[in-house]
Amino acid sequence: MKKDNVFNAGQLDKETQQLTDKMEEEAKQRRINFNLTFSTQAGFEVLRDIALMTHMNEISFDPMNARNTDFREGERNVFLYILSNLSDEMRAKIIIGG
Repeated sequence: MKKDNVFNAGQLDKETQQLTDKMEEEAKQRRINFNLTFSTQAGFEVLRDIALMTHMNEISFDPMNARNTDFREGERNVFLYILSNLSDEMRAKIIIGG
């Protein structure tokens, strides 16, 4: 058996942790970027416009057209993704109004 093919659990654990750390750092930076982007007055107005455009406060279900339901739910998911990357304070501001 070649030495290269030997399973090294310690190395795998180390690489997994490095990848996890990198992903967490990227997520943290993404949240910072989203909050910076939408914390300005102009950014907040754009966010409110996106909420309206994606039908955030409307029911997605269309009993007459399943494709329309799917499409509208996809639009809502875009806004929910943005919302999930905002701070609690920003989420409250957009949901409650501000």
